[in-house]
Amino acid sequence: MFCCINQTTFAQGEEEETAPRKPLKKIEVPEETPGRNTNPVPEAPGVNTVLNAFSVKLSFPHDRITLATGNAMRIVPVPLVFGKDKYPDEFGIQPLDDRNDTGELQTFTPAQVRGILHFEQFAINETDTLLKLPAGGNNPPRTARLVAVEKSLEAVISFHEKAVAQERRLGKNWDKFKIALLDKLLEVRLSIAKEAAAAKDWKALREATLANSERYGNQPKVIAELAGLQLLEAEDAAQRDAPADWELAAALLREFDTRYPMAKSEPAARIRTALAARAKQLLEKARGLIDANPAEARNLLRTVEILDPTISGLQELRGRMRTGLGTLVVGTHRIPERISPALARSDSEKQVVEILFESLLEAVPDELLGTSYRPNLATAKPRGSSGSREFEIAPNAFWTDAGGTPVTADDVAGTLELQRQRRQLPGTVCDQFENFTLAGHAIQLQYRRLPPDPRDVLAFKILPAGWMRERKLAWDDETFARNPVGSGPYRLPPNYTPKSEGAVAKDLELVPNPAFGKRHPGQPTIREIRFTDIAGVRDLVSEVKNDRVHILTDIPTADLPKYEAMSNVVVATAVNNRRIHFLAVNHRIAGLQNPEIRRGIQAAIDRETILNDVFRAGSLKFHKALAGPFPPETWASPKGSNTTAYQPSVASAKLGGSAGTPLTLIYPDDEPAAKLACERIAKQVSLSGLPLKAEGVAPRAFQIRLEQEHRYDLAYVAYDYPNDWYPLALSQLLDGSAAERGGRNFLGYLSPKTNATEADRKFATLFTAFEGSRDFDGVWKPRALEIQARFAEVVPFVPLWQLDRHMVVSKNLKLTYPVKLLNPTTLFADVRNWKFIESK
Repeated sequence: MFCCINQTTFAQGEEEETAPRKPLKKIEVPEETPGRNTNPVPEAPGVNTVLNAFSVKLSFPHDRITLATGNAMRIVPVPLVFGKDKYPDEFGIQPLDDRNDTGELQTFTPAQVRGILHFEQFAINETDTLLKLPAGGNNPPRTARLVAVEKSLEAVISFHEKAVAQERRLGKNWDKFKIALLDKLLEVRLSIAKEAAAAKDWKALREATLANSERYGNQPKVIAELAGLQLLEAEDAAQRDAPADWELAAALLREFDTRYPMAKSEPAARIRTALAARAKQLLEKARGLIDANPAEARNLLRTVEILDPTISGLQELRGRMRTGLGTLVVGTHRIPERISPALARSDSEKQVVEILFESLLEAVPDELLGTSYRPNLATAKPRGSSGSREFEIAPNAFWTDAGGTPVTADDVAGTLELQRQRRQLPGTVCDQFENFTLAGHAIQLQYRRLPPDPRDVLAFKILPAGWMRERKLAWDDETFARNPVGSGPYRLPPNYTPKSEGAVAKDLELVPNPAFGKRHPGQPTIREIRFTDIAGVRDLVSEVKNDRVHILTDIPTADLPKYEAMSNVVVATAVNNRRIHFLAVNHRIAGLQNPEIRRGIQAAIDRETILNDVFRAGSLKFHKALAGPFPPETWASPKGSNTTAYQPSVASAKLGGSAGTPLTLIYPDDEPAAKLACERIAKQVSLSGLPLKAEGVAPRAFQIRLEQEHRYDLAYVAYDYPNDWYPLALSQLLDGSAAERGGRNFLGYLSPKTNATEADRKFATLFTAFEGSRDFDGVWKPRALEIQARFAEVVPFVPLWQLDRHMVVSKNLKLTYPVKLLNPTTLFADVRNWKFIESK
C-alpha cells in the first residue's frame, strides 16, 4: 500500500524578488510537512476579489478526489496518475481541510474512487475559467488576469518539477501534464505581449518580447511571432512627426535585426522605406542650412546617419562641414572586439571602454597634481564622511539602448552587485565597499576600509545594470562586450555589427552619442573616432605624414627619428607608465611549484642584453630591466633595486639538473618584438639547464589559454598597474582565492593544490598591513620595500622589464593637457573636450 506524500507550500512570484542590496547568505527553507497551518493571507484592500480567489485556489498544491459515493475532498498530492497508472489494491490518502491542515490517513480501494483531479490539470481548468470571464462588472481587466495566471502557472510548474525530481510524482504519465502546463504558459505569455501591443504600452511590450525571446529562443515559430510584435512599436514611431521618434524607430529596427538576423519581415521592410524617406527629407533640409545655421545642419546630419547611414550624399555633405569637426584615426595592431570593463584586454579595447562608459568621477591627467578627479555621471564632487561618499546622479544621463533608458543610482549599485557575482575577475572594485544606500537619484557608498585615495576607487565604469538584469547578463557577458551599451560621449554606430568569430576585423568607428550631447551641449566636438588596423600597413610613416593616421600609442624606439622629423605631429614618451612585462609562471604545473626552479629562471635571463638587442635600438636611456614586481623609479621600487636579477652561476646551479620534457613559453604572435625577446629568453634558460621553447599564439587564443584554460607553463605578459598604489594591485593579482577560471590570479599562486611553501604563505601576509592604512611613511613605504626584497625569495612571477611607451599625436588634435601626460593604455581621458580639425 502506498500513502500520499509530503508537499511544499509555495508563494506565487517567490522567485521574482529583486536583487538584494547586499550579498545575503543562502537561507535553507525546510520543506513543509502536512499538518502545518498555512492559511492564505487575508485579501489586501484594493485587490480584486476574482483574482484573489483565483490565487488562493492555486496557492497550495493539492489534488481533488471524488469518491464513488459522489463525495469530494481536497487531498495531499498523490504519486501516481489516477486512471493511467496501476494503483495498489489499497492506498492511503490524506485529506486537507480549509486551513490546509492534514487529516488522518484514510484507506481506499480503486473501486471506491470515481476520479482524481490532479493539481496540474486543476490549474489549467481554473486558468481557462478565469480567462473566459466576460469584460465588465467585478471582473478584472484581461491584462491583469493574464499576469495573475502567468505567475500562478510558473509556480505550479515549479511544484511539478520539484515533485518529479523528489519522486513525489512517479512515472512517465506525468509528462503530459507538464507539456500541457508549458503550452498554456506560452499561450498566456504571448497573450500578454499582444495585449500590450494593442494598448500601445511599448515598455510592457519590450519587456515581454525580450523575456520570451530568451525563454523560447529554440522555437522558431514563437520567435517569428515575437519578432512581428516587436516591430509594432517601431512602425508606430516611424509614422509620428518628431525626429526623436524616427531615431527610436531606427534603434528598434536595429535591435530587431540583431535579435532576429534571419527574419524576413514585410513590416521591417516598410519601416526601412519610411525611415529612408525621412532621412532624405532631413538631408535636403541640412543642405539648405549649411551656411545659415551650421549647428542645426550638423544635428540633422547626425539624425540622417541614424536613420539611413548608407544614404547617398551624406558623406559629401559631411565633407563640406569640416569646421570644428573631423575624423580622428587611431592606429592599432588589434581592432577592438570585446569592449566592456570586464573583458577588455588589448589597449584598443581599453581605449574604447574609456569613451563608451562613464564613471562617477573621471580621472584626468593634470600637470601639477598628476591626476585630478572631475564629476562625470555625478552632478558634483562627492559629499560625506571619511568612511563614505554620497553622489547625485545626473538626471539627464541616458543609456544608448532603444528607448533611451535613464542612468540611475540603481545602475551604480547594480554594477557593484554584478561585480560581486564575479568578484574574482580582473578590474572589480566591489570589495572596496561595505554597503550602499539609495535615495532617488542619490547613492551613498560606504567603504569597507578607506583606501589611500578614495577618489580613485570611484572611477570604476558604470554599466546599465538594470538593463543587463532584465536580460540576465553577467558583468563579464561576452555578448554584451561585443555590442555594448554605454552612456559616454561616443557610441558604436547605429549599423554596427560585431565581427563574427574567425572573420577579418574591419576598422571600428565610434560616433558621438546624441544622449550625451543633450546633457553636455556641444560635446563631444570630434565627429568620429576610428580605430584602424596598422598591422598590414607597408609604410606607416607615410600614413602619419599624410594625415591619414593621427595617433599611435606604442611606436618602436628604432622608429622615433622618423616621426621626430615630421612637422605635423608631436612625439612624446609617456611620463606615467605603469606597465611592466613579466613571465607568468603557472603554479599549477608541478615542476614550477618548486621556488628553486623559479629563482633559477629569474637568474637565467640577461635582461640588459635582450633590451639592447631587441628594444633599445641604441638609445640606452629607454627601457629598464626589472628584478622586482613594481615599476622602477617609483616610490615602491627605489633606485638601484632592479640591477641584480641576472646571475648565470646561480641559474646553472638551480636549473642544471632539470633536463627532461621542455617547458613552453607562449607569447602573442602579433608582436614581432615579443617573438624575438621570448626566443632569447628560451635560449638563455635552456643554456642554464632547463629546456624551454618559445611558441607564438594568436592574441585571442593567448588570452584564453592564460586566463580561462590555464594551459601554459610560462607566458609573456604585459601587466598594467591601475594606479600608483602598487601593493594593492599586486595583492589582487596574487590572491589565492581568485585563481578560478577567468580569475585575476591566472598564475594560480597560493591557490589550493599548488603546494605553496611556508615562505609563500609568509610573503602573502605582508599585504595585510595595507588594509585600511593611510600611513604612507610608517606603513606603505617600508612594507613595499619589504615586499620588493622578499619577492626575490618566492618569485611568484619572473619580472622582465618596463618598456617606455612612445606616442605620436597629430598637431591637429588639441588636448586639454600635454601629450606626454596621455595614458597610452586608456588614452581618452576628457575626450569630450578634445578638438580635432582634419587637414584639407
